Amino acid sequence: MPRQLTEKQKRFAEGIVSGLTQEQAYIQAGYASRGVTARAEATKSIQNPNVQAYINELRKDAVDETIDGARRAYRVLIDIMEGNKDTDSLLVQKTGELVTAPPRADARVKAAVEVLKYHAGIYQAKDTTDEDDGQLDAIADGLRAAVSDD
Repeated sequence: MPRQLTEKQKRFAEGIVSGLTQEQAYIQAGYASRGVTARAEATKSIQNPNVQAYINELRKDAVDETIDGARRAYRVLIDIMEGNKDTDSLLVQKTGELVTAPPRADARVKAAVEVLKYHAGIYQAKDTTDEDDGQLDAIADGLRAAVSDD
């Protein structure tokens, strides 16, 4: 039975999974070592089978979350593009009466592109490239064509 990890070992593994170097993760975990000593101790820590198992578990969980997020985004896109009732819009008629109606095709395309941008992480990036914008334009054109075929 594997030995239980200390809090520092857990923080070290979490730092590794978050993208820190071994030395950075070692120091951030709260170990007092610096410089060459930190590097050497971090190397020992990363070779610990229990730490390795925890790192693998964290990575598997991260992959599972990514897959689940992609599945949710896919379902939302389908709902948006099909104009399902859950995505109805409130409209005010000239008489002042409120009615629900499926969103117009251009609104569905815009919503779908926004979902794609969010899921692709483009919202977090402060400096999206022209290439990203071109890809989104191409996706939007394809979605518009698909919706206009309805």
